[in-house]
Amino acid sequence: MSIEATHDFGATWPSFVWDLKAMRDVAEVLRTSLVQRTFFEGLNVDDNGMKAYSTKPIVIYRNSETARRLKPKGGTPWKGKRGPNKGRVVGRFYEDGYKQYKAESRKGLNDRSVEVDLILSGNSRAASACRPSARRA
Repeated sequence: MSIEATHDFGATWPSFVWDLKAMRDVAEVLRTSLVQRTFFEGLNVDDNGMKAYSTKPIVIYRNSETARRLKPKGGTPWKGKRGPNKGRVVGRFYEDGYKQYKAESRKGLNDRSVEVDLILSGNSRAASACRPSARRA
């Protein structure tokens, strides 16, 4: 995830007012606000809640990327229908879809949790961290 911003205040600012440190400070405040709104308050850019999770029945296979990041809990065992895994449990079936999978599998759920938490592995949140730029002004 990246955010690109430009500024035009209609005037030329002296470098001691609007320098690299000031830009970094503003970027850090904006990043913190973005992370808070998105991951903890569940709001999108229009100040509306995120779209609800799907309730279409789903199978989460134990060797899938999704299962690797958030171990499936709950649901009912799903057995393979053909091939070398025929008759063996290969995943979990969730009648109420991805919504049920997330509700039963994620940890730390409480009454303050947002409906759509956007955290599967934490990679998106880590990607939104400010890192020093390779280019220096």
